[in-house]
Amino acid sequence: MNIQPKKSKKLDTLGRLSQLWGLTPANEALARAYLTTDQAEDNLFSGAEGQVFSPFDWQDRQEICTLLQEVIGPDHTKNQAKVLRLLWAIGRSTAGFAALFGEENLFLVSDSAFRQRCEVLGTAAAIAMDVEYPAAHPIGYDQTRRLHQLAHTNPDALLEAQRLIADPQNSMAGGVLAGALLAAGPKEAKADAPLARQVELVLNRVEAILTSEDNLLLSDEDAAQLTAYLHAGDPTAPVPATSFPNAWQSDPLDYLSRQLVSISLSSAVKYIAPAVLFGLDYDTRLACAMRVLAGVDLCGVLWGVICFLPEDWELNTLDALLPHIPGGEGTLLRFVVTNFYEYHEEEAQRLARHFHAAGEEILNYLNLEEYERLGALLPELKHSRDSAWMESLQGVITPFLEKLFNQPPKQQDIVRNYLAGQGAFADSAALLRPIRNEYRYLSNIDEAVQEYRKLAGWDDYACRYIVLFCLTCAGNGTTKPLSTNGDDKQTLDAFLDALTARGLPVRDCLNVLTLLHQNWYDRSRKLLEQVVQEHFVTPAGLEALGDTARNSCAAARVLAVEGLDKLSALPECTERARCALIACTGDTSKQVQEVLVQCYLRHPDWEADYLALLGSKKAAQRSLAVRVLAGIDEEKYRSTLETTLAMEKNTKVMDQITALLGRSAVAANAGG
Repeated sequence: MNIQPKKSKKLDTLGRLSQLWGLTPANEALARAYLTTDQAEDNLFSGAEGQVFSPFDWQDRQEICTLLQEVIGPDHTKNQAKVLRLLWAIGRSTAGFAALFGEENLFLVSDSAFRQRCEVLGTAAAIAMDVEYPAAHPIGYDQTRRLHQLAHTNPDALLEAQRLIADPQNSMAGGVLAGALLAAGPKEAKADAPLARQVELVLNRVEAILTSEDNLLLSDEDAAQLTAYLHAGDPTAPVPATSFPNAWQSDPLDYLSRQLVSISLSSAVKYIAPAVLFGLDYDTRLACAMRVLAGVDLCGVLWGVICFLPEDWELNTLDALLPHIPGGEGTLLRFVVTNFYEYHEEEAQRLARHFHAAGEEILNYLNLEEYERLGALLPELKHSRDSAWMESLQGVITPFLEKLFNQPPKQQDIVRNYLAGQGAFADSAALLRPIRNEYRYLSNIDEAVQEYRKLAGWDDYACRYIVLFCLTCAGNGTTKPLSTNGDDKQTLDAFLDALTARGLPVRDCLNVLTLLHQNWYDRSRKLLEQVVQEHFVTPAGLEALGDTARNSCAAARVLAVEGLDKLSALPECTERARCALIACTGDTSKQVQEVLVQCYLRHPDWEADYLALLGSKKAAQRSLAVRVLAGIDEEKYRSTLETTLAMEKNTKVMDQITALLGRSAVAANAGG
């Protein structure tokens, strides 16, 4: 490798790398001498000054990666090894933070990177670099998997790696290694010399957490008392009180409802808690250490011990933890349904089954989302508190709606009484007509209604709530309460079944349905047509469709007319469908008229009805009849239309007939 400095005022590549790495002047000179000379000898490292590399932020990691690609050049294997030896000589175990040769090294240490480090530096050095990652960025067991495996197959390498930690007084890496060695030790308690040293190392790291500047809000007196308790080694004694209440001083409501869902106060607790757990059988002082850590950072302890258990350990390993955390089994199960569930759903299921006995105990400490999670994990507990939750949510929703309908005060009475179940559900439209106002919007309460729906399904309250908003506010704000399972078809099917079972007339069902659809901006009309077809377009429902086609909103009337048109094709329904459709001829909605015209054109056999409409007193019906007759056969009905024109007094209808006859004449002349 031979990199020549750039002749530029800007920093050259090695200069910028040295700056990002934070190298001392001596180490920067060493880097230049070593990396720019093809035959550089490793004896240059005797001049290296020991430095501790810390994890870099995202932007610096990206830049280091890019610069290293330029430094390494095409001979990746050889030159990566050279850079690795340099960084090891300077930073020892922390060299991995700086040796960012590829994306796989930004957050975790890959198997290939570990093999490379073993080849270049030896197994112990590779382990020492490896262990700094979970000590700095604890994420999950995958990070420590290799350490646990090596603790069984090559424990001497882990012991040597401990001696290679660059900053043993401030890093948790040595403690993580101690935990792996204790986990691999004999199952029965055995205080042999090697394991005793590991116990002391773990205790040292716990004490460092208590006395460090990042000391979990502890005063000097707090730290001194907790340290003394730790060294006394009597876990049957109470954990000393601290100036800010630790979990052992708090009531269950505090540590089960607040401390468990908070962010860990110190990442170091997460690193060392598993090592403490692995050593519980070896020394009672570690039991005291666990109690101290659980008191000051309960969330951090549980994240650490659950995420870093070795693969071959059974869940009953955690049983040993229970006497040393406030609340025991209930606390651990409560933790499972917090944000741990979001990231480790499969593991949460195993943990919930193992600690299911505490299910009833923690129900009073859950919010609704956590209650739903616990119900999913332990179905036998589901519904045990549903009624209480539903009553509580109603107590939030109804008062909110009363405030929304605040002018005049009588509106509040109508809302309150309607949601309380007063008045027949079939009469909803009449009951709610006095408070209709399309410009009200649901806000700040939609999530509560959505949660109520998850618990109650389509009970009377949920049905009345949605009908209330559709018939008084044009359905504004109903999207979230309806979207509880991601299946719109299933939701609408269940909703319509509930409405019809409670006696809501079809005309009002379709009115509600179309208003809902208008607020579901990304839903297709095909879904709307499908559910209408399945629920209402049946021979038995023909009369109800006819009623809807005459007495509902325009969008619902369109659906009803389309449904009647389909039924008219059935021999057993043709005559009844004809009567229902002809009864719609006075509809003044242009949208409905267009659908009616297309329907009538498919039924030229209803000629008598169309001809009769030419004598109607209503201009809309005469106009519709003219369009239909002309559409069926302009020439056949030409004389009839001319006679109608001579008698017509409505200007719009006269102009319509004139235009049609003129078009017919032009067509006839063109044909002649």
